[in-house]
Amino acid sequence: PVNWRLAAPEVEFILKDAGCRLVVGGQDYADLLAGLDLPELATTVVFGEAFRAWLAEQPAVDPNLTALPDDDVIQLYTSGTTGLPKGVQLTEINYAHCFDGATKVWARFEPGDGVLVAMPLFHVAGANLGMLSLLQGARTVVMREVDPALLLRLTGEHQIRHAFLAPALINMLLQHPAMANADLTTLEHVYYGASPISEEVLKRAQDRFGSEFSQLYGLTETIGGGAYLPPADHDPRLGKLRACGKPSPGYEVRIRLEGRDAETGEVGEIEIRSPGIMKGYWNRPEATAQAI
Repeated sequence: PVNWRLAAPEVEFILKDAGCRLVVGGQDYADLLAGLDLPELATTVVFGEAFRAWLAEQPAVDPNLTALPDDDVIQLYTSGTTGLPKGVQLTEINYAHCFDGATKVWARFEPGDGVLVAMPLFHVAGANLGMLSLLQGARTVVMREVDPALLLRLTGEHQIRHAFLAPALINMLLQHPAMANADLTTLEHVYYGASPISEEVLKRAQDRFGSEFSQLYGLTETIGGGAYLPPADHDPRLGKLRACGKPSPGYEVRIRLEGRDAETGEVGEIEIRSPGIMKGYWNRPEATAQAI
């Protein structure tokens, strides 16, 4: 998946870096794709009639290919804040680990549950929530883009029980006029992460949403895992609302400073070890060696 907010040269860089030979895109991006210089690109499929025709041309026979533990499932690109975007290779074993831990702790969806995917699908949170929903037979509502009024309406109309909301979006919802009359009665659990949240916003959200809250802390390279703050630790009297929580199931987390474990209160570097750690950065052996 490619970040649809990127400019044409940035999209071109990612597709070239990945060596893409097939691109499937929405009609809105047909002109953008047509203007890119991609010598290796052999096929462009645009959603609509062309997409259905392309599907019809494919054999309806299961190829019965064996998925090996180290096979890539998805390649998500980093935001490039410290340089050019890097393709994060997430594998079969990464997702097996993610599914096993998430379904035991925070993503316990029942068949038919309404699950709202408001995070973009090029982000690990959106991709994971969508796949965890499919895995458990939930009814997944995917938003094209963030629209607070529409999100609130969809929550009531589709009886949403689970949603992942970035802190900025939670704040937008709390300030939106439609929140006053929004039907949130079915919403049982809100997961949040991807950036810090202020205690004030979190407390207001707890009061208005009336649901359980779980914070998820991780990064693309760890398939989103790392640490989580469960609902029980969201009692304001415990003083833990600013914490990222405790290690996620199957993840080891430590803080290192100058070759030793940091003491309480010291600022250090977070290190994470887990079967959920990426295979590496696509075609970036030096960057991979620095990270792992």
